[in-house]
Amino acid sequence: MSDVKIQDWKTPFETGTITLIDTHYNEGVCCEIDHQSGLVYPYDDTPDDDLGVLKARIFHLETESIYEIIFTRVGAYRIVPEQGLLEFNGSGERQTFRANGHMWNRESALCFEWFTGDGFSYVIFSDWNCLEVLCEETPEVRFERKVQGEPIEKFPDLVKANKTPKGGEGA
Repeated sequence: MSDVKIQDWKTPFETGTITLIDTHYNEGVCCEIDHQSGLVYPYDDTPDDDLGVLKARIFHLETESIYEIIFTRVGAYRIVPEQGLLEFNGSGERQTFRANGHMWNRESALCFEWFTGDGFSYVIFSDWNCLEVLCEETPEVRFERKVQGEPIEKFPDLVKANKTPKGGEGA
């Protein structure tokens, strides 16, 4: 019996088909902090604490939209293929939710305690790669733009390079 707990995380792309496009961690912010000596060695901008900013972009098929999600004060995150998150099958049709009690939570209990405030991570469960983030604050979701689909025949090189079509067709 699984002890995984799932909570709501309401987003405009909570249901439907989503794809994780990319992620950027501490973009433009880079430094080394030596806690023993109390010195900071900035490479670029210096953050106000050890915790970073993670930005992720997703594509939501049903609305043909790209969204940016901004996680602040990130203590840890991971990107894993969907097969690595089989414990989350109980999330139903939701593509965004909060989770607790799963394997990463049990393996890294102190991180979940230190970096989340309530022990729950934020999860984006996409069609392939999934993102799980430990942060204290609710992420900000920004609409980036609409994109329009085009006939597949216009992109023969992309079709040839993508030997495993999404949705399980032709595999």
